Amino acid sequence: MISPASTTAPKRFDRKRRLRAVAVIVAIMAVLGGIGFAEPLEQGARMLRNIAARKAPSGDVVVIAIDDKSLAELGRWPWPRTHHATLLKMLENAEAGPVFFDIDMSSPSDPAEDRAFERGMAQAKLPVTIAGRFVIDPIRNVRLDVLPLPQFQRAAKVANINFWQSSGGSVWKLPYSMEMAGRRFQSFSAAAANRSTPARGEFMIDYSTDLTKVPTYSMSDVLGGHIALDSLRGKTILVGTASITLGDMSVAPGFGLVPGVYIHALGAETLRRGIPLNLGMLPALAAAVIAAAGMALVRRRRSLLLIMVPSILVLIGIPFLAEAHQIHLEVMPAIFLTLIVGGRFIWQDMRRSYAQGALVNPVSGLPNLEALRIEPVARESQIIVLRVLNFADITSSLAPEQEKLLVEGIAARMAMAGAMGPYQSDDGLFAMLHPDVDLSVLAERLDSIQTLFRSPVSVGETQIDLTLTLGVDRERGRPVANRLSAALAAAEQAASEGIDWKCHDPSQLEDSAWRLSMLSQLNAAIDAGDLWVAYQPKYDVATRMIVGAEALARWTHPDKGPIRPDIFIGAAEQSNRIEKLTLHVLEDAVTTTIAMRAHVPDFVMAVNLSAKLLESTRIVEQVRDILARHGLPASGLILELTETAALGSDSQSLSTLHALRGLGLGVAIDDYGTGMSTLDYLKRVPATEIKIDRSFVQSLDGQENDRLLVSSTIQLAHLLGLKVVAEGVERREALDILQRMGCDLAQGYLLSHPVAKQILLAKVDPTPLRSAA
Repeated sequence: MISPASTTAPKRFDRKRRLRAVAVIVAIMAVLGGIGFAEPLEQGARMLRNIAARKAPSGDVVVIAIDDKSLAELGRWPWPRTHHATLLKMLENAEAGPVFFDIDMSSPSDPAEDRAFERGMAQAKLPVTIAGRFVIDPIRNVRLDVLPLPQFQRAAKVANINFWQSSGGSVWKLPYSMEMAGRRFQSFSAAAANRSTPARGEFMIDYSTDLTKVPTYSMSDVLGGHIALDSLRGKTILVGTASITLGDMSVAPGFGLVPGVYIHALGAETLRRGIPLNLGMLPALAAAVIAAAGMALVRRRRSLLLIMVPSILVLIGIPFLAEAHQIHLEVMPAIFLTLIVGGRFIWQDMRRSYAQGALVNPVSGLPNLEALRIEPVARESQIIVLRVLNFADITSSLAPEQEKLLVEGIAARMAMAGAMGPYQSDDGLFAMLHPDVDLSVLAERLDSIQTLFRSPVSVGETQIDLTLTLGVDRERGRPVANRLSAALAAAEQAASEGIDWKCHDPSQLEDSAWRLSMLSQLNAAIDAGDLWVAYQPKYDVATRMIVGAEALARWTHPDKGPIRPDIFIGAAEQSNRIEKLTLHVLEDAVTTTIAMRAHVPDFVMAVNLSAKLLESTRIVEQVRDILARHGLPASGLILELTETAALGSDSQSLSTLHALRGLGLGVAIDDYGTGMSTLDYLKRVPATEIKIDRSFVQSLDGQENDRLLVSSTIQLAHLLGLKVVAEGVERREALDILQRMGCDLAQGYLLSHPVAKQILLAKVDPTPLRSAA
């Protein structure tokens, strides 16, 4: 923490007061540690330690991957189960060890295929384990246990493949066992470890093991006899999907998105080295409490540093040694405690050393707002004002020494916010300077400040509840006095609106000044790269494979954050400035389509086209030029009509639309079934595709009328030679109904949110895990 450039009157060194402050901070850190406030940093530090201590796996656990190569050579998934029976026989002949199939065996296939696989498992001379799991419907919160077919359960052992993801989406722990269908099953990793493990609980995965060096063979290579089977003798074999098109992908810290079978492989590697021990945060926190108490008892800044710095270094270094022996500690709460306590006392020492009575509050000794006004970095920092609304009522009954203790309690909590300050005015007004950060980061910090004040502040034997609001001024460069007034006004407005905090922003989207400048800023945003293109994948309903996408304009303003598309697109259309925006999206969409076609040859990109651009033929030449410059066939592009009502019967608009269709590209009618998108448009517009509006799709599994309308629309479109796209698919039941109706394509949150170009490419171009063997 940086001390403000202010001076305070020297204070008497009071060990008891300092120990009380330590106790308050310890209590707060214990609570915050218990709710996992430091979990992201803890996980980041653990990932860095794993990378630094990277080691090769034992080689005793082998993955046979159902990867893209195998899918290309053996045909569409799911395969005939005789493939699995053949693999099992080959592994038996190779004298391999236990075999684990991380594949869904819960649904019947061809009876003869199922019997062949059942016989193969029953007659195998090596142990065979197959996967069971459970799923939870996120909408109804209903759990469904998914076990293999009964005949398969009789022929092989069943183990559970479930694992939980952390709040950040990564998989850090695996269970020893899970309950399914009223019975407890070992987890895949525990079973594959082939050693005694606890019956319940979870263990930390050892990600210092190099996942990319787990011996891996393609299923097609094994079945085709392209590998030496001697290399599998005595090995534990895990068979699982390893293609992003088949799903079952999870985030492995330090490695990114990987197939789930590799998570189980690392879990087995971990348990083979021993049972991990997770000590949590208490040992490190206890050591930090001792260090904090030591800092409270010393006077000199040098002595403080001699305790604080070695303590932090030890807390950073101990996990390296402990994790080498599979002992895991959480040290971030302890590091925060040490930093906060040490920082607080160092800051107090600096205030004592550079005391200036004119710049401090006479009761508390905190720097006042005059000190803030002359602070050199104040003009370039974000100013946060904390207003204690009931401060006057509280202090009216307190003696000066008690008021001082109250303010110190408030300051102790504010000190944990990681900002410069606090600065105190009279009547319950405090201020801080915060480094210039994005609004999302600042919002998290403001919410954490409010959390710190949820519990009462102790003043002697009295517990005092505080009611406060926060105001922020982010407009750097203006006079500090004006910015303080603006932040205070924001705090007062937050109090009147009953919210925790508010930013002072005179140029809200609704303000006329913003609306007048938005269009010019939009043009600048395109040039600066602040306006970007997101892509929502379109899936073939029958195969569930990505075959196209819709390009969507997105604007991330450097000060205001994300701007709603309907605001800036609508304004651009109304002011006849939609052309530059459309051409920008087209350029990006065409280059993205080129990249996607390297993996999906028939990939088709959809781009929204405002009806206003059809009022002249210029758009025809512009589209032809973009396609020619990038070498994309016109068949790779579909133009979706927005505001179809604006077409009316205008012959020029329809003529331009026919000319675009004449280039060879597709034309889609968006939001079919609503507004003016009716049968009349199907007759007049040269469409190749219609998009059923989400309002019909989202109620498919509940409204009979909507099902009839959608079904008849699909049949009519197919009779007219048109493809049908269903928008807003958010439930699996709706997707299954659409498949039965014969719908061609679907898009929606069930399948994918709109994503950046790199993520779209990753969905069809996963980085394969290579065998080091």
